[in-house]
Amino acid sequence: MKIRSSLIFLSLITIIVSMGFLLPQQAEAGVSQTCEVTVETHDSAGIPFEGMFMQFNLNGGQTVFGFSTHTIALECGVEHQVTVAEFPPVTFNSWLDTGSTDSSRFFTVFEDTTFTAHMNKGNFADLAVTVDGAPDLVTTQGNADWTSTVTNNGPTTAQNVLFVSTGTISTGTPTSPDIALAFLCDLTFDLGCTAASLLPGQCAVLGTPSGNNGATCNLGNMAPLDTITVDSRTEKKSGAFGDMLFTATVSSDTFDPDGSNNSDSLTVTDNGPS
Repeated sequence: MKIRSSLIFLSLITIIVSMGFLLPQQAEAGVSQTCEVTVETHDSAGIPFEGMFMQFNLNGGQTVFGFSTHTIALECGVEHQVTVAEFPPVTFNSWLDTGSTDSSRFFTVFEDTTFTAHMNKGNFADLAVTVDGAPDLVTTQGNADWTSTVTNNGPTTAQNVLFVSTGTISTGTPTSPDIALAFLCDLTFDLGCTAASLLPGQCAVLGTPSGNNGATCNLGNMAPLDTITVDSRTEKKSGAFGDMLFTATVSSDTFDPDGSNNSDSLTVTDNGPS
């Protein structure tokens, strides 16, 4: 009976192969199969975060770039390479599945796969500033109130935050500082006002006493998600004309991974003589 059962089993396999059936894991000859490969980045505590730059060197010489979390369709069964770039202060720690501390790895997959890279995030803080005001409300001689909002988007404390605000007249302004812009008084900090306000002594006026065009303020340390609002009032001195451009910039001693949001501007239109 055992011999007969084995012969029957072998006969069935012969019939299946002769009819052209394939086992589930086999690929049809000459047809490439694709597998989705996802690379994600976590911090050393295992908490996911995104935006790390990576490079895929594919079989056949093609190079593809992306940012985590990134998913790419690759040819199954052949060797590829992926490298996660370090972006100081963020450095590579290890691959979760292998423990390797090499940020570049070769791999061959036969099914959809996710690789997780653990990164040492270090200390960095994403500072941002926005400027808002009341455009179209300024005569040739008059005051303009404008607000700068500084925010630390985290994830760590920003050390020694420096805020710089400037005001210029875009057109038609004579060169004499006596008829340029003048900050009357910063409504949040002490900018040469007769009485100090919220944070006395933290700001200094830029320019000359008769024609200063801005201010610089040390905002100290800002914890993640902290926000500081700076309200300013600026006047055009006698004889000045043209639109006014206000610009605010922030920086700190802590590394900032995104410099695109460290400056903002506002134009206030000159409506002509009052």
